[in-house]
Amino acid sequence: MLTLNEITEDNFKDVIKLEVEDSQKLFVAPNVRSLAECYLYRNDGDVFPYAICFDRKPVGFLLVYTEDEENSMTIWRIMIDKNQQKKGYGKQAMMLAEDLVRSYGKYEKLYTSYCLDNINAKKLYLSLGYIKDRINENCDNEMIVVKELKN
Repeated sequence: MLTLNEITEDNFKDVIKLEVEDSQKLFVAPNVRSLAECYLYRNDGDVFPYAICFDRKPVGFLLVYTEDEENSMTIWRIMIDKNQQKKGYGKQAMMLAEDLVRSYGKYEKLYTSYCLDNINAKKLYLSLGYIKDRINENCDNEMIVVKELKN
């Protein structure tokens, strides 16, 4: 069973060892960088990292942040380890992320993004009901997508 687990001392090393295929490294930052960025923004209380686990073993990483003024959350980073891909974990993790956001009971939208060259991410997000919102103003090679959430 796939779950989202808090990053702890017990799973930290396993999470930072997770990697994507070489051909995917342009699409997502290494997990150690993502966790360092969490540290930078820790005082804001709006960034939440999770280990994506199968039977308690980390197989991926998820990073979300809140946008309270916009009534939304954003999936900042999501990755599945290269040895765990093609098992449906990415889709399941996205659905778990949606459930997580719904559990707060106050967010109406969930955003994420993909590099325009990342056809697999595009297919995944669109298959889950995300719609194209806009090109990222800070990166013209990145499409922002959004999904309206119903509680």
